[in-house]
Amino acid sequence: MLALVLFLFCNPAVELQSSFIIGGDFTDGVVHDSLLYLTDGRGIRVLTYKRFEEKGFSLLPGENHHVQIYKDTLFVGSNRGVRKLPVAKAVDPMPDYEWLNKVTVSAMLVTNDTLLVADRQGTVYLHNLAQGGVIDSFTLGFAPVRMLSAEGRLFLACDTGGLWMIDLQSGSPGAKKVKLENDPPVLDILEYKNLFYLACAEDGLRITRLKRNNMKDVASIETPGQLFRLIIFGDILTAAAGTADFLIFSLDDPQQPVLNQEENVKGTVHNLVSTEGICYLIAESGITRMNILPNSRVTTGLHYATRGVVGDIKTHGKIGVIPIGDEGVMTFSIDEELRYLGYRNFDAKCERMYIFGSHVYTLSSNYVVHITDIKDPSNPKPKGFHDFESLVTGLDVAGEMVLVAEQERGLGCWWRCPCGPLRERGRLNLSGRTWDVRIRKKLAFVSTSNPASIHTVDWSDSTELESIAQLELDRDYEKICLYEDYLYALDNSGALGIFKVSRPTRIKQIGHLELPGSVQGLAVSSSNAYVAAGEGGVYQVDLRDPTKPELLGSFYLGNSIGVALADELILVATPYAIEAVRTE
Repeated sequence: MLALVLFLFCNPAVELQSSFIIGGDFTDGVVHDSLLYLTDGRGIRVLTYKRFEEKGFSLLPGENHHVQIYKDTLFVGSNRGVRKLPVAKAVDPMPDYEWLNKVTVSAMLVTNDTLLVADRQGTVYLHNLAQGGVIDSFTLGFAPVRMLSAEGRLFLACDTGGLWMIDLQSGSPGAKKVKLENDPPVLDILEYKNLFYLACAEDGLRITRLKRNNMKDVASIETPGQLFRLIIFGDILTAAAGTADFLIFSLDDPQQPVLNQEENVKGTVHNLVSTEGICYLIAESGITRMNILPNSRVTTGLHYATRGVVGDIKTHGKIGVIPIGDEGVMTFSIDEELRYLGYRNFDAKCERMYIFGSHVYTLSSNYVVHITDIKDPSNPKPKGFHDFESLVTGLDVAGEMVLVAEQERGLGCWWRCPCGPLRERGRLNLSGRTWDVRIRKKLAFVSTSNPASIHTVDWSDSTELESIAQLELDRDYEKICLYEDYLYALDNSGALGIFKVSRPTRIKQIGHLELPGSVQGLAVSSSNAYVAAGEGGVYQVDLRDPTKPELLGSFYLGNSIGVALADELILVATPYAIEAVRTE
């Protein structure tokens, strides 16, 4: 991925240098010429449809959750619009593509020579794929999640908005809501032998018959789980049922389907893709192949799993480390390309992480801190772990000593034994919750709540920790970062606070900036701060005058979870990927 691609951002301009895809957020797929094309959050993942051998991955900006195919062209729908790219280009890391439109897509459907695109504002666009251009558009009261073209009509499943219909043969077609008994949510619709089958979430399966412009109930069947998606194979009806996984109904009597098999698979199944007697069950973390056999029987085939969700991100020289949800930690090299190096698995959900020398400290949600040695980054090795009595929300290391911010137990001072285990030396009980800690020689800065404060703690005697100064604040700062004589602090609601700590016993707040949205990560250089702000992307803040921090702009690569700096690169953690960008 050596080529640089220029993305459109709002100040500053940013070049994407490289991406390292960790996992996937599978949501949709199509099969074409023995290959399976899956929307994977950050782009399209290509697998062989029988054995799940990976053939390639194409990176596309935005969050990509819909895909349709027409002849040899893929149409990929995202939160930024619909792109078209040749099928052959889907295995290129950074393919060339064209924009078809730029709406936030909620559903797509190809029927004959027409591509229907629904946006989240409830408008449906009809694109002529043979001749080009938009044929027509219709506005509904709700955003469709699934569409069906049948009997000269377009049916639109709009979740809690119910079922809508457009009579395309009418001289003046318009969108009309279909009356259904009890007005259930509708997540999918399909037709079979003049009957319509509706996936109605927790309301189960509804069988109806079209009567003029309304639906007449034929049967209603309670089902386990929530029905998301329906596909028919001959006289078998299959359903994606969320936590109930995969349901198989016999259609010997189409008016009264009989549930005769339920298959449990990995993940929460929310979509189905079919081809040649095979049904693919799509979940967030993987895909399972089910073989559809005669006599209403189904057998499990292969499963393809991806890594978990990316969390924080930290760097040590040319090495990067990330926690992968409840899968462990992964190391990668930082150069012109980001490349996988090694992996260590442990069974804990990890979100925050710190690197000190060759040791990685990973904070988990079950009070355990795991220590990993990355001296050989291609072979990360366990160095120990410690089970704390309270949730650990921050830590810092100086030599063999570790200061730990425990949310409910204050600040602990621990000796890191060369053989691995941590041994407690001293503790300072602080009022309220303890959020984070940063060490400066034999002093430490600690953020707490109730009252919201920054404490200066003397830990020169590791057995007798003492708070020697306290600055009360108007809000809690859950994350703090020390850079030279300044302490930078983040409030989860979006505030960046700047404190001068050159005189540790007289800490002074000198700057403040309110940022939009929810902030999750912070990286600081001599002149800029970069703030990971979830759906807001990454904010760049000018720190040249720390008394007047200024928001320069933002760039968006996806839901930004963490951010780190490595030489001239900005590394951004998004779900399932690490992105390396360079600012101009």
